[in-house]
Amino acid sequence: MPSQTSAGVRPGLAYCGREFRVYPSMRIGDAIRYYSALNQSWNAETLASDLRAAGLEERFEVKRMKTAFQRALVLVLALAAEPLALVVEAGQEFDAPPALALLERAVARVPRALVTYGGDAVAPGFFDAALPAADFDLAEFEAP
Repeated sequence: MPSQTSAGVRPGLAYCGREFRVYPSMRIGDAIRYYSALNQSWNAETLASDLRAAGLEERFEVKRMKTAFQRALVLVLALAAEPLALVVEAGQEFDAPPALALLERAVARVPRALVTYGGDAVAPGFFDAALPAADFDLAEFEAP
């Protein structure tokens, strides 16, 4: 039986909500150490590749980063856990690099990805590889 997190959700599901979840007082390197310690399936190679793609460096201070880079960091951290399913609440910050490029890579790489944009599930033609909301079943990730 798969283990559960303290939130009651099984590992394998990555959720990137609109609320920013990395402590602003951290540098990116601090955030990496913090989140990698919490995740058993952490992939350092994936992390390094995605950091480079986003133009992020471990020495950067989160509070000094623009919103698009902060959102990209959240996505990079989520992808380093190699999720089986990814849910992203996208907004205007995903209209420009680096977050858009990372989001497109994520949707292509994660087996099941659902992107909502402006409250609507998958803007038509925006992310062709994403599943329609009706086909996205998260039941296997629910705690018993």
